[in-house]
Amino acid sequence: MSNPAWLWLVDANGSPLVGSSLVTNRIGAIEIRSLTHNVNLPTDGNTGRLAGKRLCHSAGPKAGL
Repeated sequence: MSNPAWLWLVDANGSPLVGSSLVTNRIGAIEIRSLTHNVNLPTDGNTGRLAGKRLCHSAGPKAGL
């Protein structure tokens, strides 16, 4: 079972964007139900040796409302 994640957002004026959570200590939060994150490590196709820095790709959270 995965660990739950919660998200609190504010707009450009600093006002909170209220989510649907009513749980104590998380009132107004947004529950993140899915998150996709990939790390690619470039390698040389001939030798298998490292060929660059780690590349992180995130598709971003999918909020459950």
